[in-house]
Amino acid sequence: MCAESALGRDFGLRDQIQRSAVSITANIAEGHGRRGDQEFIQYLKPARGSCSETLSHAYVAMDMGMIGEAQFETVSELANKTGNKISGLIRYLRTTVKDDLAPY
Repeated sequence: MCAESALGRDFGLRDQIQRSAVSITANIAEGHGRRGDQEFIQYLKPARGSCSETLSHAYVAMDMGMIGEAQFETVSELANKTGNKISGLIRYLRTTVKDDLAPY
């Protein structure tokens, strides 16, 4: 997003979008660093929630005319794909959990 755009000048919303997007990968990384699948799953849930949060902020930005429909669609597609992949990983981990202390 261009710093000269309306969103680029709205530091609060721009920073909130950035924080929620960064939170996705941060939670995945932190959960992966834990000792077991159950703990990993517990970190994947907020990561998935951060996908929804990012999408919510994009709706606000579009409704306020700060981004166009094309930009919104890009964010929406990426947030939904990422959330779906995280959900798939959670389902996979739930079916393969044998020991909470089992390494990956």
